[in-house]
Amino acid sequence: MLKISLMKYSTIYKIIALGLICVGTFKSYSSELNCQVQVVAPKLQNNSANTEIFSSLQVEVLNFMNNTKWTQDVITDDEQIDCSILITLDNEVSSGNYEGSIQVQCVRPVYNSSYLSPVFTFKDNDFQISYQRNTALIFTPDRYSSNLTSILAFYAYLILGYDYDTYSLEGGTKYFLKAQQIVTNAGNSPYNGWKTDSDQRNRFHIIDDILQSVFKPLRKCIYNYHLKGFDKLYDNPDEGLNIIISALQEIRKVHRVRANTINQQLFFTAKMDELKNLFSEANQSQKNRFLAIVKEINAVNMNTYNKINKK
Repeated sequence: MLKISLMKYSTIYKIIALGLICVGTFKSYSSELNCQVQVVAPKLQNNSANTEIFSSLQVEVLNFMNNTKWTQDVITDDEQIDCSILITLDNEVSSGNYEGSIQVQCVRPVYNSSYLSPVFTFKDNDFQISYQRNTALIFTPDRYSSNLTSILAFYAYLILGYDYDTYSLEGGTKYFLKAQQIVTNAGNSPYNGWKTDSDQRNRFHIIDDILQSVFKPLRKCIYNYHLKGFDKLYDNPDEGLNIIISALQEIRKVHRVRANTINQQLFFTAKMDELKNLFSEANQSQKNRFLAIVKEINAVNMNTYNKINKK
């Protein structure tokens, strides 16, 4: 039944991720990201000039994310990481200066399935940028040049780090370090999101937590959950589910030392519905073990998880 379930929920996550895996009849070498981009400004659509600016911004962000070579790896089209960015501009504080939010999502294909598993999803409300129409976005890795390119590059490296962590244990470290360097370079900028003494859910704390040794079990969970657990579901559903349960126990190690930190929250933001759907098809013993773990480490979502016993 899990095989059927994987197919059943694939369409849902394809819509959420705003991206499909591109499979061609020949190999071509590409950037690492297959990023879908949308820029909306419902409060600022008061004239045609604004519309042109926002359309230009959408094109430039799309080009920046998809045409930048973020790693030295050789990537084929079917190895690109499917991700999406939704930028919402709420306020023009002065000419060409905007405030709003950026929502970032990325997904990972599951072996022998069309299902795309959500890996990271986050809405960042510390989004303040300067942009003029038809301005090309240029990123310089070793210095801060603009808040817009720094934010985009930060999330590009974060996406890479999370994706590589799903394929090898702590495989994304070098990309997380690049994201941390962007935070360091932007630390003296006047914008929110980069500093240690601000919101605990900001970019500084996300990357700082990832790279602390106390959070290594969470990264081990991400690796075991995807490569050893999810990728086995097609061939051996019971074994795959048991590995996923064991992977969640790694988060418990972190939770008992540093409860409810941002990266634990981000894991369950991405995985809550997926976990509910997976364990709805599990045997009762697996359901009980799963519920006992999440009751401790993600109690806020128990109303969702308890629905697995209603099937």
